[in-house]
Amino acid sequence: MKEQPPQWSEAFNSSPFMKPRFTEQMKQDIMNKTKQRPQAKEQRSLLLIPAMAILVVVSAIMVFALLPKNVTEQGQNPTSAAVTDTWTARMEYRLHDQTLFTIFPDPNLTAGRPFGYMIHFTAPFATFAGNQIAISAYHQETGMSVIALPPQTITEPSSGYPGLERFTATFALPLGGMWRYEVLVNDQLYGDAVLSVAEPSWMVSPTFELPYISGDGKNGSYILVGEKGKAGFIVGPYLNEKGVTLDQQPFIAGKGNKYMWHLWGSEQELEGEFKVMAVKQGSTELIQVFSTSQLGGGLNGADRTAVSSMSLPEPGRWRLMAYVNDRLLNSIVVDVVSK
Repeated sequence: MKEQPPQWSEAFNSSPFMKPRFTEQMKQDIMNKTKQRPQAKEQRSLLLIPAMAILVVVSAIMVFALLPKNVTEQGQNPTSAAVTDTWTARMEYRLHDQTLFTIFPDPNLTAGRPFGYMIHFTAPFATFAGNQIAISAYHQETGMSVIALPPQTITEPSSGYPGLERFTATFALPLGGMWRYEVLVNDQLYGDAVLSVAEPSWMVSPTFELPYISGDGKNGSYILVGEKGKAGFIVGPYLNEKGVTLDQQPFIAGKGNKYMWHLWGSEQELEGEFKVMAVKQGSTELIQVFSTSQLGGGLNGADRTAVSSMSLPEPGRWRLMAYVNDRLLNSIVVDVVSK
């Protein structure tokens, strides 16, 4: 079907001036002067060229001024139909003037921890029934790709709706910046959207305590850094080389130490390979500092645990990101000191 020209194109069909600028009298004056000095025809033609150029420029400026306001400002809220830059932020995907879906992220969307998304699909439920939906995300600055939502089979519509008007997903992205979200149906690209993900806070993560009972029946408490109920690892109490007990063992650049991770979540969320990735403040380079094929059992009130050996290569502030089965659970910020 042939696309209809946009409404604003009609502005080019009429003069940009409020009233005619080249009058009949002006035409007659030029003709009279031409009759008076026929020998100067070539010279007059040369003089008319810059005048005509000025008229063209002025006309173009006037036409642009007559364009509707929404045309000159369309970049503030673009859709896929009007995008020339594939990294222009847009929540909506359109095809042939039809909206296929719109992504609504959590208003506080930030890198480093899970946030919720709601996707409004406009196609009837039959389009998706029995098929798999997945989401892949791509980072503009680094080119990093992330499986944001693993494939899941659609068996029923959104609760209270005839179709997928309220399809929800929760996942985390490791870095701030522009991300392109590709929605796949049965591994085929259905459409995409581009969202800006805020930079996470670089404040050092707080510590919390987990009580325990020692082998001799005495009560004690471990000190963990991170977020209770999400993820954390033991850093104290710590007896230093001078015999002084400290709340937290320091991270020393280039020096490896053992740390016991404590994780909370459902059995499904904590099933699979566990790994820890790290990124230094001011950088976008992710390095892997630990991995194991599976987590250990629950301990000290946590659902699963893992004994890790971690080392960070240089001093500075670092973000440690805990993954299970390539799904980012949470991140922890620590300071690393020189040797």
